[in-house]
Amino acid sequence: MRRLLLVALVACATRPPLVPSEDSRIARIEENLTPPVVIEGRGAGRPLTERMAHHGVAGVSLAVLDEGRPVWARAYGSLSETAPLPTAGLGLDLPPQATPTEIAAALAKLPRTGAQMRRETRRGLVIFDPARGQGAVVLTDAETDGAAPLVAEILRAIAAEYGWPGYPGPTVKKTITVPAERLADYSGTYQLGGGVTVDIAVIGERLTIATPDGAVAELYPEAPDRFFLLERDAVVQFVRDPAGNVTALTAYIEGRQIQAPRR
Repeated sequence: MRRLLLVALVACATRPPLVPSEDSRIARIEENLTPPVVIEGRGAGRPLTERMAHHGVAGVSLAVLDEGRPVWARAYGSLSETAPLPTAGLGLDLPPQATPTEIAAALAKLPRTGAQMRRETRRGLVIFDPARGQGAVVLTDAETDGAAPLVAEILRAIAAEYGWPGYPGPTVKKTITVPAERLADYSGTYQLGGGVTVDIAVIGERLTIATPDGAVAELYPEAPDRFFLLERDAVVQFVRDPAGNVTALTAYIEGRQIQAPRR
């Protein structure tokens, strides 16, 4: 009896650790896309199909590499896994068109001592670290303005799931409460220059910004007179005169600073 118990204990001790299946990893990625900025304490993950609709991208095809080999590929929307896409600009020895799986197979053949690579096109992005054998191919069906932010969200989800070291995740920010009467201070039209304007408005209890192309986004308060967006790395700082009137805004967008006086 004691011998049987000992054998059972040894078997438990030497049992290999559970490894997540690719199916479970795919499911987590598909449900956990995040914008560049998230609010602390709020659930940030969003489904891939929802984010495709948000960014106006009809089709996405992707392949993921791990441990030096392609481990899975999927397609969504208007694309199939076998749909070939242009390879121009990727810098790989490939025909003019190839599927993400074929591109991933070409990446897997690169020398393990090679440098990390990142190739962006208007349709998507290829990223691969030969030393770790980790990377991904994410391509879309068209050259749309929404393709780049969607691809970035997909890559953040893949990087988080597969533990890519050093890959940047979303910036986490806190919000403060701003009284409704103070939000009204910011409403108005602001001149960016060259006849281009942006409109700040209060909708319900939310402060919004509308750009000339018709896009409307919510501004989230992080400090008095200072707001941020979730969809991109951008901050809006409202400027007041000595009397306390809002006279302008300063936008900090991905390292650029833009002044916009109030009209």
